[in-house]
Amino acid sequence: MNSDTGRFADRLDHAQFEAVVDVAAAEFRRRFRESGLTTRYRELVSAEEIMDTSHDTMHDLIGLIVRGSAESGDLPAARELGRRRARQGVPLEVLLEAIRLNSRVLWGRLIALAAQEQAAELVSYVEDVLVLVERYALEVQHSYLREEARLRKDFRLVSERQLSRLFTGDGELHSDEIAARLGVDPAARLEVVIARGTAAAAMLTRLDASLSSGAAFGSEIGGTNYAFRPHSPSEDPWTRNFADLECVVLDDLPGLKHLPSTITRIVDLFDRGSLPEGRCLRFQDIWPTIAAHALHGIMPGAHRRALAAILRIPEPQRSVLLSTVRLYLRSGSIRDTASAMFCHRNTVVNRLGSFKKTTGLDLGIPADAALAHFVLAESRP
Repeated sequence: MNSDTGRFADRLDHAQFEAVVDVAAAEFRRRFRESGLTTRYRELVSAEEIMDTSHDTMHDLIGLIVRGSAESGDLPAARELGRRRARQGVPLEVLLEAIRLNSRVLWGRLIALAAQEQAAELVSYVEDVLVLVERYALEVQHSYLREEARLRKDFRLVSERQLSRLFTGDGELHSDEIAARLGVDPAARLEVVIARGTAAAAMLTRLDASLSSGAAFGSEIGGTNYAFRPHSPSEDPWTRNFADLECVVLDDLPGLKHLPSTITRIVDLFDRGSLPEGRCLRFQDIWPTIAAHALHGIMPGAHRRALAAILRIPEPQRSVLLSTVRLYLRSGSIRDTASAMFCHRNTVVNRLGSFKKTTGLDLGIPADAALAHFVLAESRP
């Protein structure tokens, strides 16, 4: 910066310098209150701290004008301001708006401080003054972003460690303690999303801000990523946010202590390749597969005759038949099934009759329809 810019300030002794800082800081606080920024800072920064930092900031800014340079080593208060506001959760755009207000107050005080004959000369160096203020603002911003990144990393690390405890053998016994450390009501209903591969990468990208802020939590198990958050009617449901991804979304898990068993079971379905095809699978899409696996553990081969009969049907007839049955079980409507299959309603009726003849299961009987869900689940690869 041209040294002439600070010529008017060379005449200031220490007492005069501090007096100028005091007046400028007081002016900033007045305009800060009038600007509405007070409301945006409320509950994040105390009025006393705003008073202290306004004085420190103005001291630094006027000091830059006197020195005529702004090296990074000259700006410890700027770095501390950025770090502190990041830790307090003040949005960056609100912080930068306050700094811009500082610069306007600063320029007004410089004009008032300059002698009448120097005022015109000072105006000619306005660009140099703005460069110094911009350097100060950049130092605050860089410090803020560095601290924010550190806090995000620390928060995720802490939450992942707590979730790792939850998945240990006795994790459910400590679920209330873990919930408290995460800041979650242990009885809160949870939304859960589980994905792997490219779908998991997309999921994590979309959740980055939520995972960083503590609005959501997540980790990885067995090569599969999961995330969860307390259910909130004011938020867009995850079934909408992840509708285009190959994932599983559960929208009403009853409490944190149930998370490990639920995630572990779904990871097992991923590993087996047993999940139905489709995007954003919900509970109603996957319960038959879960139930079929549980039933198989109790009564292996319970549906082997029906399953063997289905597998004897040649392709592509088998796939068409099973798709028709699945759609009918989902809707219970001949008309809706025909519309989805692009065929006549009589064709649907004939296919359901063929399924009954092949498996012995009449989909018009609720008990048979329930068993048909299990057979269809076991017919997947």
